[in-house]
Amino acid sequence: MGGSQAVLAVTVAGAFVFGMVIVLLSCLKPQLAGRLNVPEERVAGLWAGMNLLLVPMAFLGGLLADLWDVRVVLLAGCVLIALGLLALRWATTYRGALVAFLVTGVGGGFLSTASIVLMPSAFFGRHEASASLNMGNVFFALGALLAPTLCDVLLRWGGFRRALGTGALLALVPLLLLAVVRREDANPGQPRPDVLELLRDPMLWLAGAVFFLYAPLEGCLHTWGSTYLQNVGHTERKAAHLIAGFWSCFLLGRLAMAYFQHWRILDEHWDPWVVVLLSLCATVTLANLAGTVKRGSATTGLLLLGFFLGPIFPTLIGLLFNHYPNEPGTAFGTMFAIGSAGSVFFAPVIGARFHRTSAQSALRIPLVLGMLLMIVSLFFGLAIG
Repeated sequence: MGGSQAVLAVTVAGAFVFGMVIVLLSCLKPQLAGRLNVPEERVAGLWAGMNLLLVPMAFLGGLLADLWDVRVVLLAGCVLIALGLLALRWATTYRGALVAFLVTGVGGGFLSTASIVLMPSAFFGRHEASASLNMGNVFFALGALLAPTLCDVLLRWGGFRRALGTGALLALVPLLLLAVVRREDANPGQPRPDVLELLRDPMLWLAGAVFFLYAPLEGCLHTWGSTYLQNVGHTERKAAHLIAGFWSCFLLGRLAMAYFQHWRILDEHWDPWVVVLLSLCATVTLANLAGTVKRGSATTGLLLLGFFLGPIFPTLIGLLFNHYPNEPGTAFGTMFAIGSAGSVFFAPVIGARFHRTSAQSALRIPLVLGMLLMIVSLFFGLAIG
């Protein structure tokens, strides 16, 4: 296996495993609650805590990838995820499950960041970072989309413990491929990250502000999309199918953007304005969703929203990688840490609004976020362009 093919295989496997593990643990919450004899809400708290831990671990993983070797970060991520899943497999107390989730969260932060950093080398090269990241981020979502089906199969096949054991084995697959990846293929630059210097750069804070507004938008649709569809008249089963369609359009948007960018249908100089245009389209679509009570309009709008939102995050990271070619991991981890605060702050606000009022009225908060996203991304585009 050649160097580029080896990096491609490792990157795809790493991204797929991360997406699969996060959703697999979410799907196993009822079984884990029964095993620990605790309410499912307490298990949901474990899962939420693990996701919160991903933020500082993404920053640490990015810093280590630049200072040391991205292959070591990926290796550590795979091993820690496997150990965390095995620990959860044998856990019989809430404290034991907490430790297992924390170990998995540390590994997940490392694995996701290492996969992100490797994507330009894996796909179209570092001179086409945005196209590479749009293509690579598809595999995070594919892992997440296939996880519920995999979970059902594993539970029928061997139950809770076998499902976790299989997940641990799958988490080690990238390690088998990592053995043939050379250091120079994974770490082509000569990075010397200076975190304090990065934090003084307003460009990084602008990128973080874009992600600060984008992240709660995506999270809102993931959490409340089905509620909105049922509110406009769809059955629960139909809403579940439409949410799957939303995520399919989300992936299709990233694939289409990767094609446009790679084949120079959209020149790389247009990348900052792609973020602005997609933010505008998403905001207009959100306004239509907030104002309609028709099932057909709601369905079309939700699918279009997935298509518009999908490419924003990868294109933003690609712009960041181009701006910080010697510190991609540190820049990504810092931006991710800054921006993830948006989800922490806005998710409870949006959730409370959905509980108190109609879904259409609750969408006014995401609509305001979309308008702010468009404005901030315009400032970011002007600055980086």
